[in-house]
Amino acid sequence: MAGGVFPGSPFILHGFGPTLGWANTVNTPDLSDTYRLVIDPKDPDRYRYDGAWRRLEKREAELELRLFGPFAIRVRREVLWSVHGPVLRRPHGSYALRYANMDRVDAVQGYYQLNRAKDWADFQAALRLQAIPSQNYVYADASGRIAYIYNAAFPRRDPSFDWRGVLPGDTSRALWQGYEPFDKVPKVVAPASGYVFNANNTPLMSSGPGDQPVAADFPATFGLETRVTNRGLRFKELLAADPSIGAADFEAIKYDKRYSRDSALAQLVSRLVARDLSKEPDAAALLAAQAVLRGWDLGAGAGDRAAALAVLTGLPVVGRRLVGEPPADELEALRGAIATLQRHYGRLDPQWGEVSRFRRGAVDAPTDGGPDVLRDFEAGMAPDGDGRFIAAKGDTLYFFVEWDREGRLSARGIHQFGSATLDAASPHYADQSPLFLAERTKPVRFDEADLRGFVQREYRPGRPVAASPR
Repeated sequence: MAGGVFPGSPFILHGFGPTLGWANTVNTPDLSDTYRLVIDPKDPDRYRYDGAWRRLEKREAELELRLFGPFAIRVRREVLWSVHGPVLRRPHGSYALRYANMDRVDAVQGYYQLNRAKDWADFQAALRLQAIPSQNYVYADASGRIAYIYNAAFPRRDPSFDWRGVLPGDTSRALWQGYEPFDKVPKVVAPASGYVFNANNTPLMSSGPGDQPVAADFPATFGLETRVTNRGLRFKELLAADPSIGAADFEAIKYDKRYSRDSALAQLVSRLVARDLSKEPDAAALLAAQAVLRGWDLGAGAGDRAAALAVLTGLPVVGRRLVGEPPADELEALRGAIATLQRHYGRLDPQWGEVSRFRRGAVDAPTDGGPDVLRDFEAGMAPDGDGRFIAAKGDTLYFFVEWDREGRLSARGIHQFGSATLDAASPHYADQSPLFLAERTKPVRFDEADLRGFVQREYRPGRPVAASPR
């Protein structure tokens, strides 16, 4: 396997092997529930369940709190448990939590089986374990099969309850047991349209017309997200625009730097441009901002002079809504963007690359892309104190993987930094950043024979490291 890991992972979490590969995005189905317990007024350690009082289980947990340097303290805290799951006492009541796979510890087995998969049957068998509670999977293999799986361990729930709110904790009817079978999860396999995708958007928009899942086919208890991201919209627009897309076309799509006209940001800008702001107390500044936004071509290239005002306005509104937070007032968001740009740049239309930066080691460069575009550079919801966004997420490790008609693998990839993610003294701390910023990749030397002549050192865990000649 080749691909990406997180610290401590003994296997690839997102990558490819000789015959198949997959990519993940985070999905957000409803996999957790909160129950309000009815506590015995005579005994706070008892709760009512199906007409009888039950005693809360009590345990003690020891936690280590690090202070600074080598100094830490150990504290003990009471842990409470009900038939539903862990319990939290609050001034306004006691609540129990229940969440998917809380009773399982075999996610390691699920990922291990994915790494061992040789074909579509093996891959499905690994996901059928339902050991991995949630993730979108986009799949491809050497046979030409593609698929999208909205993977999740969906609790088997009684549809008569409102699972979006706090549930009654005193009845077994509201206590789900077990999970819906894997065959019921939303998926698209070998679609006629020839493509699948996901960019943290709803599974109901994951392929071409007639191929993607339909909401009516799934119970409301699944809690499928309905959010639409700009990246999802652009994928769909660009993939559907041409019935024949080659490798170069696909790579160009991946580096697209535009917002869809149907995106929430574009619609926000359209609403603001259409408003009559001439009677506002700060009308001069607002009208000047409208003029900048009116000329925006929906791009987020480094040289774009309207993207900064659009993005700074959109993040408190669109960005907050996408992460489930209350959005800011639209006009106030525009005023905030005006103030930030005037304070730090003295103008409403600085180049986007002056505002949005990529910094790593000695590299300090403009970003050529932006939040929620396919060439994704993202920071926080607001710029730093100097008025700049420092890219901290978005595009990271990615690969272009192909199998030819004989099933032979070829792959190219890049990491935004380098293989030494924490060691600033390492030559590999930022050695891939220039290639990443130039939208270039390096070949993945997958087989041992391909690696000859490129190996810097060889070692086995637990044995001394011996340097090898290049």
